[in-house]
Amino acid sequence: MIEIRPFEPARDAGSLARLVAEHDVHYGGSQPDLDDVERRLMALPPGVEILLAVDDRPQQQPVGFASFSILFPTSGAMPLLYLKELYVTAASRRRGGARMLLQSLARIAHERGCTRLEWTTSQENAAARALYDALGAEPMPWKISYRIDGEALNRMAGRRGQRQPQ
Repeated sequence: MIEIRPFEPARDAGSLARLVAEHDVHYGGSQPDLDDVERRLMALPPGVEILLAVDDRPQQQPVGFASFSILFPTSGAMPLLYLKELYVTAASRRRGGARMLLQSLARIAHERGCTRLEWTTSQENAAARALYDALGAEPMPWKISYRIDGEALNRMAGRRGQRQPQ
């Protein structure tokens, strides 16, 4: 059985670091240094929250996570809950963990007075899109996601040639 609970750094940083690394590799990234990931998880930036999907077999092992923040202001000067990452291990998919994480986020959004829950997904991620459609989420074709990183971020920040954190 899967349950949803808040991330507790002292208890969960090591196991969540492994999930984050698996997430990165799953989406085509390189294997991050687990000690670095764990250190960052122990000192999350202000405003970042994480929910865990935990399997009660065998030992309360995290099998998924949702990283989110409350953003303000949005339309009508109301807050929104923004889901940055949602991930469930391959072995635990189709067991309801992602749905449970999203439902928990919707409850948190409601409790905190948010008028919206927003996130992005890859156009190629058909399984995720099917879940989101089944939950009643609507794609926003009028929006385009942008990203700036690496040397372009350094140039924009006026920091040419400086190394970005990994």
